[in-house]
Amino acid sequence: MINSFRYYFNASQAIIPAKINTSVFQKITPRMLWALGILTVVFTYVNMSQISPNDFWWHMAVGREILATGQIPTVDIYSYTMAGQPYLSYQMFWLMDIWLYWWYSIGGAEMILFIQSLIITSTYLIIMLMCWQGSRKWGVTAFSLLFAIVLGVYAWSVRPQAISFLLGAIFLYTIQRYRSTSNPLLLAVLPVGMLVWVNSHGSFPVGLMLLGIWFGDEFWQTFLARWRGEHSSQKKVMVAAMVLFVSAAICLLNPRGIGITTYLISMGSNPTVQNTVPEWLPPSMTSPIGPLFFVSILFSAVVLVISPRRVTFYQLATFVAFTALGLWTTRGVVWFGLVMAPILASNLAAIGEGLPGRQKQYKINSRTSLLNFGCSAC
Repeated sequence: MINSFRYYFNASQAIIPAKINTSVFQKITPRMLWALGILTVVFTYVNMSQISPNDFWWHMAVGREILATGQIPTVDIYSYTMAGQPYLSYQMFWLMDIWLYWWYSIGGAEMILFIQSLIITSTYLIIMLMCWQGSRKWGVTAFSLLFAIVLGVYAWSVRPQAISFLLGAIFLYTIQRYRSTSNPLLLAVLPVGMLVWVNSHGSFPVGLMLLGIWFGDEFWQTFLARWRGEHSSQKKVMVAAMVLFVSAAICLLNPRGIGITTYLISMGSNPTVQNTVPEWLPPSMTSPIGPLFFVSILFSAVVLVISPRRVTFYQLATFVAFTALGLWTTRGVVWFGLVMAPILASNLAAIGEGLPGRQKQYKINSRTSLLNFGCSAC
């Protein structure tokens, strides 16, 4: 396992751009080790956990069937009571079913757990990088990373949904990097990622939510600039709109085409699923994750209110949209942690800078610098 972990971090170092490697990992500090230690615990925990029975072997069987026949089943071929009846889930998870069974055929359950460890750890590695870039403080980064992990650990079982967490983190990072660098090559990541997402898991609308919030923020910034009489270019709005439109169109490239919306609507409105399946129920004070989620909502709201930084449309829309998602279904709680961690990191860093002790220290350092400058001038 230790060798697997070393291999993972060597691979991640190669993937992360050199500029980020230099700025993030150039100087090892104790607080940096806190964040890296948290990632180590995540990798170890997933790698040493057991595969929950749930529907894992069903996905294995479906992946085996698709590879053996070369086609995706359209009717129920496994149950006794519903045999021969249309079953849409085959077409919803087909890509991840093939992926999981292929790795299982190579190395068994141990290989599946290793791949799951890479997916989950990579997800939170990306979130960690975003938290650091927004705060430039490793203590804040470690805390924000832990915030996301605590709200997501319940959802780390080996299932197709795991890939959606990684894709969501990639979407968040890509949007952030494009807005800071304007590198057009980054935009290609989003439609490609959406193509994988829509053929892997039914949570792909979350990707469209993230793109929609980005577009909404660009539109709002342009509107404010014009309202103030300032010059503003519509390029950013047009780019965000184009990416959202292309990504939405890409969603049609799945075995059911536009009919995939039928699956989503049926799952969202099915009373049996909504009222009896624990992961679809809304979180409550008696559910395992409910109290933590409610506390995290309150904590996030307080941070946004007291932060010296003005809350942006992007931050507010993200908070409102993913709070609503988490309140609607327990499945949305993990997403609240992922999207809010970078936002909390930047605002917690701003709050830390505004504390009286920090301001006093800043004044002392400023006076010392002026005194040294005066002495050197003499």
